[in-house]
Amino acid sequence: MKKSLFVVVIAAAVAVTVTGCKPVPLTVGITSPAAGAQFYVGDPVQFIGSITGGSGTYWVRWSWPDGTNTVIFGQGAGPTVIRVFSERTGVVRFEAYDEACEKSYGSAEVTISVIARPGGEGEGEGEGEGEGEGEPPIVNIVAPQGGEQFAVGEQVYFACSVQGLGPFAYSWDFHDGFPNETLPTFYTSFFGEGPVTVDLTVTDRNGLCGTDAVAFLIVPGGEGEGEGEGEGEGEGEGEGEGEGEGEGEGEGEGELAVVVNSPPDGSVFTAPTTTVVSANVTGCPDHQIRVVMVSPEGDVYSTTVVPPAVVDHEFSLTLLGTGWFSIRLVDLSTQEVVETTRAVTVQ
Repeated sequence: MKKSLFVVVIAAAVAVTVTGCKPVPLTVGITSPAAGAQFYVGDPVQFIGSITGGSGTYWVRWSWPDGTNTVIFGQGAGPTVIRVFSERTGVVRFEAYDEACEKSYGSAEVTISVIARPGGEGEGEGEGEGEGEGEPPIVNIVAPQGGEQFAVGEQVYFACSVQGLGPFAYSWDFHDGFPNETLPTFYTSFFGEGPVTVDLTVTDRNGLCGTDAVAFLIVPGGEGEGEGEGEGEGEGEGEGEGEGEGEGEGEGEGELAVVVNSPPDGSVFTAPTTTVVSANVTGCPDHQIRVVMVSPEGDVYSTTVVPPAVVDHEFSLTLLGTGWFSIRLVDLSTQEVVETTRAVTVQ
């Protein structure tokens, strides 16, 4: 089964259209921590960026050594975020875009290392070796869910959760003759109908493997859309102005849209906590709508509804910093996509 791959780490889309926008170089740096800084596992680490130039309001992205990202909108010149790491050494990348002109851009990088806390080193190593030798990682595919249906050509989001001794190596096997995917999260599309089974193998730092699998169905996607378009055009041409006006009103009422009920944009929470993301979904009442919610920590919830509908899901918030909830709708008949976000701060 042929598939087309669209790779993302955490989905975040920003579209800015500015007439006569003149790109202005941004000077971007990381003021804290210093390059080569060392921290202990489990300690909160504060990252402070600096931005000069442009309009003074930016959207920024922090890319972490574990492959995840934190994207923040509407930031000033000194965006700050706090993270807690497992044991690793890697590069943290900081990028900034001017919200008034998307071509104005700058970036900076810093390398850090996170080590086991001294004092219990011998015990920690013994426990680590014991766990590594006897306990493989616990792997769960969180998206897509088993038994779900996707239209031919629709982008399908894949994500997993892993508990164990990192860093991890990922291998998603689609059994289609193509190379396995090696990222923890990504999008891909399928262009053949029928059942699909995907196997995921995750290997920990000691070479032990954990596995999970998911099965779902790819169904025809173009037939419903083509029939609907043909009928609409025929009625408009053959039956006159009055009916054409009626069709126009119906299309307006069935426009794909999402209204977020909660949480309010800019909400502040105290960790650890939970919050319910609630959204009203509207669209054509005879179309199935795929709804995908992604939390600031990368947790994913997806479901399929027929509008109008209300979608609610409770997410946990444990990581300190500012991030966003992303709510994405996909009309399975027309492949139309609508996405919105809600920024939240966890302290």
